[in-house]
Amino acid sequence: MIDAHTKWAEVLPVSSTKSSSTIEFLTETFSRFGIPNIIASDNGSTFTSNEFKDLTKRNGIKHITTAPFHPATNGLAERFLKSFKIAMKAAKNDTGTLSQKISRFLFAYRNAPQSTTHESPEFLMFERRLQSRLDLLRPNMDIQNRLTKNYSNVKLREFQVGDSVLARDYRVNQEKWQYGVIKSKTGRLMYTVELYPGMIWRRHIYQLVSTPRQENGTSTREMIPTVSERNEHFASATPTPDAVPIPSQDSLNDQATIPDPVGNNEEFSQPQVEYPCSPTRMATHTSPTPRVIHSEPTNPTSQDGYITRSGREVRKPHRYNEKKNHIN
Repeated sequence: MIDAHTKWAEVLPVSSTKSSSTIEFLTETFSRFGIPNIIASDNGSTFTSNEFKDLTKRNGIKHITTAPFHPATNGLAERFLKSFKIAMKAAKNDTGTLSQKISRFLFAYRNAPQSTTHESPEFLMFERRLQSRLDLLRPNMDIQNRLTKNYSNVKLREFQVGDSVLARDYRVNQEKWQYGVIKSKTGRLMYTVELYPGMIWRRHIYQLVSTPRQENGTSTREMIPTVSERNEHFASATPTPDAVPIPSQDSLNDQATIPDPVGNNEEFSQPQVEYPCSPTRMATHTSPTPRVIHSEPTNPTSQDGYITRSGREVRKPHRYNEKKNHIN
């Protein structure tokens, strides 16, 4: 099949000349280039079947057939068919399958200027040149200049070798950013980052954050401690003279006594105080608010009740006493 305007050709090897194979090939071609207005063909049974007529009717295509025994009516297709047969005969001893040979022929045909249009089919179809191996000998500088012009006004970030950066870390159970130094620039936006000797990552510029150095030469990496360094600092911390005094365990065990608020001249046990933090951690941080655990008073006013710290007297219900007397 060949396009009358651009001279773009399509060839597909089939094992059968039935209408179903032809319709499948045309449907695939329509999906890439669109539905044509007119289809010209010969009077073969494939193009005169009811299935093919139904295809053209459903898609609004006008089908034209040539005069019987007069192939020149469709001279464009016949001339392409002649060139195709000559090329396949010349490629008989070439390496590769039939599909590969057809692809090589179509690439050369589509990239060659036509005598009628003075342009190649691929340029009329896509308005651009297909790159071939000949272009490697003489690159097209127009494309390079056009790309350079599009990005000439865009200011991009860039790093120099030796710059201190933060590199994105995608490992599991690791910090989100790791400190490193730019080792080299491998592309327009690609860099290699050295975290430490032997550990080199390749990162895009969008995966890097600059960390400016200080005036005295100390980098941000040396100023900000990591999580492990902070944990080691807390574990090895020692009490200082200005630290909050921490009561010893012996002093906590010794319970002080306070007067009875009700006036019974009885003594109450001081509630126990539990400190959630260890003495070492409290020595390096502000003193947390102690958590008070109220203990139950041990001085009942009578056998059947007791007085709380607020002064309220709690007694057991009388029904328990009646039941106890009944049992006795």
